[in-house]
Parts: sequence; structure tokens; C-alpha cells
Amino acid sequence: MITVRREPVVAWRSWRLGTYDTSAGILEPFLRSCVYAEYWPAGERFEASCPRHALPSRACGCGVHGVTSRDEALRWARWAGGALPNPIVVGRVNLWGRVLQFSRGYRAQYAYPYELEIPGGGNWDDLDVAEIAERLRRDYLVDVVELPPVAHAA
Repeated sequence: MITVRREPVVAWRSWRLGTYDTSAGILEPFLRSCVYAEYWPAGERFEASCPRHALPSRACGCGVHGVTSRDEALRWARWAGGALPNPIVVGRVNLWGRVLQFSRGYRAQYAYPYELEIPGGGNWDDLDVAEIAERLRRDYLVDVVELPPVAHAA
């Protein structure tokens, strides 16, 4: 069923974390899709696009994807973590505009992160995890939870 929603649906999803070097030589973290190269701008809604039709459509896989459970988002994150070079974060996302609902999730026209969970411990691109969390909080204006480090089997 397609609905047009002004009030957001809150769903779960995963993102990959990227960084860019500012003109001042500071590394800034940002979110991007795990499947496509799209950058999720801080402070602005993300708008899905498709050159063939209005969004989303049951006949196409376009739209911003979100799932109904954290476990499902973690499953996607595990897949993405094995296939992509960037660290993966999970979190809740607000979805609105044209929204298609499915048994395990949604596809929507517009989205913005609601809150993020980042893996704890270590550092990445010369930024420690606490600094990444603080910068994401500041730039995206969302709650960021640093999860305990993941223990790796020997």
C-alpha cells in the first residue's frame, strides 16, 4: 500500500561511514548508502530519485529502504561490512512522503537519520570513535550511541 505521509514512519537501516577532508585539513565523517554511492547530507532531508517514475513504485526497487527491526538492520550491516571497505553504522531513520509498506520494512521518498549506533573501540581514518560520534551528533543533530567493541573470535 502506498501512502503519502507528512508524519514520519520510524524504521531501521544501515549506512556506511565516509570522511572528507575539509579545506582546513580536518576529516569530517558523513553517512552514505550501503548500496549506492549517495551521500546523505547533514541538516537536509535525503530524497530518493528514479528517472522512470514518481517514488516509490512497487514495479521498481527505488526509494529509501528501512526495515521494521534492529535485528534486520544488523543483518544488512553484517552483509555490508563484509562487502564494503567503510565502517557500517546502524540506526533509526525517519521516512516520509510517498511510503510503500512491506512485511519487513518500507521504501520512502524522503528520509533523515533519527539516531545512530556506531561500533565502539579503535579509530578510523585518524579519528577515534568518540570523535566520530561527536561530529555525527553535531552535524546531523541526532543521538549517537557508541556500542561496546565487538569481540572477535581467535
